[in-house]
Amino acid sequence: MNKQVCFIGDSHVASLRLGLDTDGGAEFKDQIDIFGARGRGLFSTRIEEGQLVSDAQEVRDSFVMTGKADHIDIARYEAICVVGCLGGWPRFENVFKHFSPLGERVNETALVSKGFMDRLLKRQIEQTMAVAVMRELAEKAGKPLFYIPNPLFSKSILEHPKGFFFRRAMRTGAAGPMIERFRGAVRAMIAPYAMVLDQPVETIVPPCFTDERFSVGSVRLSERAPKHKDDDFAHMNADFGAIVIRDAMRQIRQAKAA
Repeated sequence: MNKQVCFIGDSHVASLRLGLDTDGGAEFKDQIDIFGARGRGLFSTRIEEGQLVSDAQEVRDSFVMTGKADHIDIARYEAICVVGCLGGWPRFENVFKHFSPLGERVNETALVSKGFMDRLLKRQIEQTMAVAVMRELAEKAGKPLFYIPNPLFSKSILEHPKGFFFRRAMRTGAAGPMIERFRGAVRAMIAPYAMVLDQPVETIVPPCFTDERFSVGSVRLSERAPKHKDDDFAHMNADFGAIVIRDAMRQIRQAKAA
């Protein structure tokens, strides 16, 4: 049976899968499929004869676990939505640790032009799995494409030693502009391939965090679905996933109707 949307992503699709089993997401079960592979697994995928396939057994097994098939039949879907796949934040944090546009200084960094900063971020984003997967889909899928970026970090990171960089950015007033510059660079890189679906407003705590209640109880993308450790602030739970699905489906339908 054909469905409206196929969501494809890395570990961040775990919250969407869980979200389908909540009251907020159940209505979409017959409308979407979700496929995911942890880590850098989707780098191994390619489209052959209308199917997204991988030579990596781990990825095929993960596809079976998440989507009940070891490949993705692109023709079955009206649209494709890629989720996450930007890799770890440290590569981007390092850019902001060493360089800052005037007015966005986080610490004693080298001041550079905003254009130079954007080029640095672009170079990092070009190397991500998100861009690699999008390029392959845009070239060969022949379907409307959408993209959901990694969620903002949980606000609870501010209370943890890992949050030193963000605490300092909050003190200097650089946190909001820093994240908006990063998100703008992601939009610019993805725009040639897909429509970017921003994180639902009701999940965000200004200036640049996800409400901490949405990171409580997040699980790994694996058969046994163990919970993430308490110091994981990047992955979200079922309640978050349900909100994202509902918001994404609304935006996708609006885009198709336009």
